[in-house]
Amino acid sequence: MTTATAERILRPAEIFCSAHRTANRWPVMGGPRGLYTTCPDCVAALTAHVPYGGSFTFSALRDVNITDTVDITAYHEAGHAVLGLLVGMPLTSAEIEPTDQGMANANVMWADDSTDAVDYMAMCWAGQVTALVRLEQLGLSTPDNRFDIVYSAWGDVDEVYRLASERRMARISGLVLAEQRVRQQWSAIARLAGELARRRMLTGAEVREIVGL
Repeated sequence: MTTATAERILRPAEIFCSAHRTANRWPVMGGPRGLYTTCPDCVAALTAHVPYGGSFTFSALRDVNITDTVDITAYHEAGHAVLGLLVGMPLTSAEIEPTDQGMANANVMWADDSTDAVDYMAMCWAGQVTALVRLEQLGLSTPDNRFDIVYSAWGDVDEVYRLASERRMARISGLVLAEQRVRQQWSAIARLAGELARRRMLTGAEVREIVGL
């Protein structure tokens, strides 16, 4: 008779090496799989928690209550939406779905992504830029929470890195522009985040009406 091994629930900050836990931005394409094929120290950190072949899931922002988690997620998506609309990208919807695994599931959907490359990269960066600002405002900006925010946006950064490789641009292209535009558009982002947290799903037309773009 065999006994199934219970799935471990870990937060991202627990299972990467110290160098990658202190990275300001997600350091490698492919997210965690990328690190676990390129960094022996990250492999060692993971296997210290999970036996080889064991099952685990991530739980970001584990010490943050569900209300604040939904709030932070809503700001993340609002950052993407506002910076995309600012350069004419055709938004079709924005939505969030709370989970019991930390950061809520969420996305913004575009009819297409045809825009200037740097503007597009700024839109991708805007999610984590906005979420990190909101984390600070809520008094929750611990090193582990900041890392969880950065980790949770690895798919956005992967998209930036992909485009940078195709266009032979710097990987941080669009980051400074994202930070500038997030500051400039903060009131619109905050309005949208509040409505998204309350209503959970908004159409593109509803978003445009809320933010005035």
